[in-house]
Amino acid sequence: MNRIIIAIVVVVLILTFGVLNEVYIRNSFTDISVRCVEIRKQIEAKDYEDAKALAKDSIDWWNKRRNVLELTCPHNEIKDFMMNLTTLYGAIYAENYQDALAISLSLEQDAQTRLGLLKFAPKNIF
Repeated sequence: MNRIIIAIVVVVLILTFGVLNEVYIRNSFTDISVRCVEIRKQIEAKDYEDAKALAKDSIDWWNKRRNVLELTCPHNEIKDFMMNLTTLYGAIYAENYQDALAISLSLEQDAQTRLGLLKFAPKNIF
């Protein structure tokens, strides 16, 4: 009887961790995608200082999320995204706004693509 209870507890813990991980991944990539859209809107409105501040804030925000994401996701997926986010900040900082627009669009699509690759779905299992 004790083994059955232990097995049930282990299964519940695994399922709980899986659901929480799925929610965390979905929220992280959805939020960073929204941030990229906001940065792009700031650049299009020629509000470069706000765009730079938002890009820096997004890097700090992603760094906090990155620690947890690297526990459950492939490191390259997370590291590459961080490098691209830093490239966006660098383009804004260097006043290369056309490149910053292109990078923000790319990052937005990249976030959606990575979410599709990392979320729990039958196509990702088989």
